[in-house]
Amino acid sequence: MAYRVGIIPAAGKAKRFGGVLKECLPMPGGTLIELAASRLPVDNVIVISRPEKISQHAEVLQGRAIFIVQSGDNDIWSAIESALRIEADYYYFTMPDTYMPDSSFMFAPKYSDFSLGLFDTNMPERFGVLQGGKVINKDCTVESPAKAWGAIVFSRKVRDYWLTCHIVDYTHALNLAILAFGLETWELAYYYDISCMQDYMDLVRNHA
Repeated sequence: MAYRVGIIPAAGKAKRFGGVLKECLPMPGGTLIELAASRLPVDNVIVISRPEKISQHAEVLQGRAIFIVQSGDNDIWSAIESALRIEADYYYFTMPDTYMPDSSFMFAPKYSDFSLGLFDTNMPERFGVLQGGKVINKDCTVESPAKAWGAIVFSRKVRDYWLTCHIVDYTHALNLAILAFGLETWELAYYYDISCMQDYMDLVRNHA
């Protein structure tokens, strides 16, 4: 049976939240990071964190995750790269400060080497969007509406390939995987990114 792990990058410094751990903000059903862990259909959840945040994350997740201290820069690719030391057959990636359906990964293609969960956005400048068969990151010249990615599933083959590459950032990593393995996609019914307190307040008002 295939061994699957989930990756949640939670090492951010939350500067725009004044140091508040936005991934620990409450929503119906649990905190944002609890909801992220719950939607991952995996054998183990890996949370990539910082030494000063692990105790808070552990308290919230109550034994539902394994923690790895992020190495390298404080960015998404460094978080993914930190998780690649764990060998698995498939890796499921989701952000800790987002809100999407609990069943989001249910519709991911099975046994695909590389796939992206996509959602519609009228703000392509805030996201990585799929255009012309590749990912373009936070480009204000992209016309809306656009298809943005909000979740990733990749296989051991992709993991092994990435470990042989010199990767600049996560967009570069995604595009290398697309070129090497092709791309399958699935639809996310909705996706909310909590980039500031106003985003969180709007989300609570609309979904509480």
